[in-house]
Amino acid sequence: MDALKCLKSGNVILLQTDTLWGLSCDATNPGAVDAVIELKHRPENKSMIILVSDKEMLGKYAKLPEGMDIDRLHGISLVLKHKEGSDLCANLIREGTVCARIPNSPHLLDLISKFRKPIVSTSANISGADPPKSLEQIEPSIRDEVCAIVENPENTDPNPQPSTIIDLSVDGKLKVVRVGKHIDRVRKFLGFSEYSFQWPASDMKYPLLPLSMRISSNLQEKHNRK
Repeated sequence: MDALKCLKSGNVILLQTDTLWGLSCDATNPGAVDAVIELKHRPENKSMIILVSDKEMLGKYAKLPEGMDIDRLHGISLVLKHKEGSDLCANLIREGTVCARIPNSPHLLDLISKFRKPIVSTSANISGADPPKSLEQIEPSIRDEVCAIVENPENTDPNPQPSTIIDLSVDGKLKVVRVGKHIDRVRKFLGFSEYSFQWPASDMKYPLLPLSMRISSNLQEKHNRK
């Protein structure tokens, strides 16, 4: 069965995204979302990212910050205020927010556009384990249970990173929740040319970040999403 048919029938697929290999399903289907949670052995109180095809679809599920050019942030996951009344599954909403990304991938945008609804995207690993960087690293207990395995010919990165997550849910403020792919684009978007903020000593694998971003030392407390 192809990916589109799997999504329409409420099944889970393995999808190579613009970042990592992930588990995806219809983000408006509670049974499908529960199946992803069960496959990952993921606590139900941890939310997941959704992928949308464009700004119009995003606006159906989240409140877009006024005056911000969202089109410049394709490929970056955004924590936004949830738009009440949407048909998004309740366990994808956390503290009144939703985390969404417009993928930086025509291949994925085409799939989501044809599906006409957002899809879940969460790394294809058992909760607490390292996210797989290749199809071969995915546990058989996950790989053997999905409806389809969908490779992305646009993603040829031998060392893929998770997406950068920025929180825009507080009016007029921006917080980097997770450093990942395209962090340099976030810096350029904000107009910073140099890094002057040192990441907490316990996590020095990440690059230096601008002081003006006002990054807290407990970045992952509120939104620890993969």
